[in-house]
Amino acid sequence: MNSKPTNQLMELISRHAHHEEYETYLDEANLSVEDMLNVCEELFNLHSVLWQAQDTPGGSVVNPFDVISYLEARVALLARTGDEGYANWQRSMWELAIRYSDQAGLRRKFSLFAELIASTKADLSREERSVYFYTRALNRLALLTDYWYGEDEARPLWRELMEYALASMEGDEQQGALNIISENAPWFARENASVFACEEAREEQKGTTTVQLDESFIEWGNEHFPTMPVGAVWAPEGSGVEYRKISETTFQLLFVLDHPLAQEHHETITVLMETCGYTLLAS
Repeated sequence: MNSKPTNQLMELISRHAHHEEYETYLDEANLSVEDMLNVCEELFNLHSVLWQAQDTPGGSVVNPFDVISYLEARVALLARTGDEGYANWQRSMWELAIRYSDQAGLRRKFSLFAELIASTKADLSREERSVYFYTRALNRLALLTDYWYGEDEARPLWRELMEYALASMEGDEQQGALNIISENAPWFARENASVFACEEAREEQKGTTTVQLDESFIEWGNEHFPTMPVGAVWAPEGSGVEYRKISETTFQLLFVLDHPLAQEHHETITVLMETCGYTLLAS
């Protein structure tokens, strides 16, 4: 165990250091790629033990700021490991970005999604995993931009996602991506009526269609729902819904905004949880 770097980073994590402090420490430490990968594993193992202890009956709920600080250290390390750590860097960047709040952490959230998009965009031809994180990060950044800065700022992001779907996807996958855009940014769909199904057609179909989940969304649920500690609150950005995990197999609805789009998100998440084997209780 390379204890000094691990201990130094654990100290930074424990006091929730600013993300630039991790970069400064790693610049000075000048670790090899092998050392950084080993430290990543050591940090993961140490935090897994801590979180498992907290998640036992009578234990305290895992502090979300501890998770964010751990992920900040992890992405700082993995960003320096090249191809060897790139896949883990992508996932860690995603996990970190979605955990920052839309209030105090908004600026950092924006920068993380933007960095993830830029990196995966340059790697789309090599890695299917890059496509996964590119499209999802682009959708999240477009949603955030739309909400906080308005349509004019969000339009280029929605256009980039639409053009990628048209150029690189086919069949149900392409239609699924376009449906997500039209649901999240109906104003953009109206501006591009030649690409998207008209609003009237969608309204006619609402009463007869059932929620269809793509395999990647189901895979995401199967992977992430079990890792959420009991007591954790989950509020997907821009969805207008909020849930709490009340047992290992049960979630409870805490809040749903009185808006058609929020109702659609709730219907989709309900089907996702049922598909993944979870019970969802009404508020």
